[in-house]
Amino acid sequence: MQRQVKFGRIEYDVEEHKVLQSTLRRDLAPEMVSQRHGPGGQKLAYIEGWRLIALANEVFGFNGWSHSVVQSNNCIDQVEDKYYVGVSSTVRVELKDGAFHEDIGYGVCEGMKSKALSLEKARKEAATDGLKRALKGFGNVLGNCLNNKNYLRWANKFPVGTPAPPQKNETVAEVPPDVHRSRYNAMDEKKRTADALKVPSASVIGVEKSNGIPELTKSKVLARQCSALPIELNSISTKESACTVKPPIIPGALNNEANSSTIMMKDDLSNESDPVKLERKRRQQQKKEEFLQQMKRHKSEDGAASTVSIKSEQTSPIPEDDSETWMREVDPESFALVSGIDLE
Repeated sequence: MQRQVKFGRIEYDVEEHKVLQSTLRRDLAPEMVSQRHGPGGQKLAYIEGWRLIALANEVFGFNGWSHSVVQSNNCIDQVEDKYYVGVSSTVRVELKDGAFHEDIGYGVCEGMKSKALSLEKARKEAATDGLKRALKGFGNVLGNCLNNKNYLRWANKFPVGTPAPPQKNETVAEVPPDVHRSRYNAMDEKKRTADALKVPSASVIGVEKSNGIPELTKSKVLARQCSALPIELNSISTKESACTVKPPIIPGALNNEANSSTIMMKDDLSNESDPVKLERKRRQQQKKEEFLQQMKRHKSEDGAASTVSIKSEQTSPIPEDDSETWMREVDPESFALVSGIDLE
C-alpha cells in the first residue's frame, strides 16, 4: 500500500498552482470589507476574522492550510483593582505544500477587574490579529488589498450594507446524511484495499516457533502423514482432516476383525494431532495387519497369496495347535498388539 504524504509535503500541480495564483491576485469585493472608527475620527477598513477564515477555506480548501501560535508574550499591569493587559502573539500560517508566512498580532484589554478575563480577551485578539496579518502575505484576496489607498477610495464609494441573511435551505440543523455516507464509503474502500493486500495469516501458512522453525498446522500435518499411508484422502480442511482407510478383502472370521481394526485405525488417525504418535499407530496397525495375513495364509488350504505385502516371505509349516508359540517367536510386536500388551 502506498504511504500517504504528510501535510506540508503535498505539491501543487501546474493547473492548480496557476488557478490559485490567479485567485490570490484579485481584490476583495466591497461588501466583504467592514469599517470601524479609528483615532482622529478616521474610518478604518478591515475584514472580520470569521469572514477571512471562511475565505481561506474556499481558496485553499479546508485541509489545504493550517495556522498555529508560535510564540506569545504577556504584559500585565494592575492599577488599584483594575487590570491592563497586553499580549503579543506570533502566528504562522502554512499551506499543504510547505509554504508559510508568519506575522505578529497584538491584543489589548484595559480596565477589567478580572485578571483571567483580561488575559482571555487580549490573547484572542492577538491570535486573530496575527492570523489576519499572516494570511495577508499570500495575496490581495486575503486582505492585502486593504493597505492600498486607491482600492480604499474605490471601495468607500459603495455604501456599506448589511449582508443578506442566509436562506432556510442554506442553513444546517444537523449534519447531512451525504457527509456520513461519503465518510463510511471511504472507510469501507480503505478496508477492502487493506484486506486485499493482507498477507495470509499464520493459521494458514504455519506458526513460527521461538527457535525459528516453522510449525505446521494440524491440517497440514495430517495431510503429510496421510499421503504416506495406504489410504485415500477424501478431504482436508483447515479445521479437521478426514482419512478413509481401504480395508483388505479377507474372507472368513478374520475379515470382521480386520475391518474393525481398520475402522479403529481410521478414527485414531483422524483424531490424532501429534505426528510422532500418528506414525507409531500407523506402524502398529501395519504390523497387526501383516500378522493377520500370515495367520490367514497359514490356515488357508490352497495357500493363496495375500493382498497385503509381508515383510518376511519365509514360510514354514507350523502346527495349528502351536500357533500362539509361533506368533510370539516370529513377531512378538504383532502378538502384543493382538493380545493388548503394550511393549513400550
